[in-house]
Amino acid sequence: MRKSSKASKPSSRIGLRLAALLGIAGFLGGAVWGVVRLRDLWLAPCRVTDSAEQIVLEGNEYVPADAILGACGLTNGVNLARLAPDFAKIRLRLLARIPNLRDVSFTHRHPNRLEVRVAEREPVARMNLRGGPRRTGRVVDAEGVVFLRTPGTQLLPEIWEPSATPKGKQLDGRSRAALDVVNACRDPELEKLNLRAVDAAPFDYLVISFGSARCDRAKVDWEGRGQATEKARKALRKTLLQLKQAYDTHLGERAVMWNATVPDRVFANTMEPIQ
Repeated sequence: MRKSSKASKPSSRIGLRLAALLGIAGFLGGAVWGVVRLRDLWLAPCRVTDSAEQIVLEGNEYVPADAILGACGLTNGVNLARLAPDFAKIRLRLLARIPNLRDVSFTHRHPNRLEVRVAEREPVARMNLRGGPRRTGRVVDAEGVVFLRTPGTQLLPEIWEPSATPKGKQLDGRSRAALDVVNACRDPELEKLNLRAVDAAPFDYLVISFGSARCDRAKVDWEGRGQATEKARKALRKTLLQLKQAYDTHLGERAVMWNATVPDRVFANTMEPIQ
């Protein structure tokens, strides 16, 4: 009988321990369930049920709202509280997917309301490929980013590229130098040149088409062509101002090609000598 009593003590201790473990497990399970339940109750008001009412998009003029909101995953059923920590990643993904957008920001003001503000890129020139189709829909902004847009671009100057820069990419090399000419001619003092096109195909210079009463062409080169430096920008501006001054003299009214490739000198090549 004594042996039986001794044998029962370890088993009773094991039973107590199991009961304690089960109690702890039950407590922890209940706590976890409670936390999950509280989290669900907290997240429930952040769910979007009417995206047209709860999500406000501002700043888009040419890019459709559906394209922007769809790329962000902002549709009915999305939970803004779950999405908020990823807004920075969503912004980068959206800008990469839609190069027409220059910037985007998110403002989560209420549990289930969101403001999305976008800034679209403004084209400064149409992009065409030398030897390719004339109307490609590609345009470029002042920063050199290529994207697609047709409305409101018909009067912009053209840049003729030796090879096509894909949308979403930045211009470089001779195409970038051509954009530098376009940007320079946006200055009020150079707007009167009435720039029409820049041909970036030649290696040693650019060919620009300009003029209002007539369409003249000019070979243009400057120190630091294609370099993003202040010195290069000043050299380009000086060359274009000299070209404008020569053009305004009307000496080249019969010019078939101006030459502004030599520093501080502008020539007018005509079909007959200038009188």
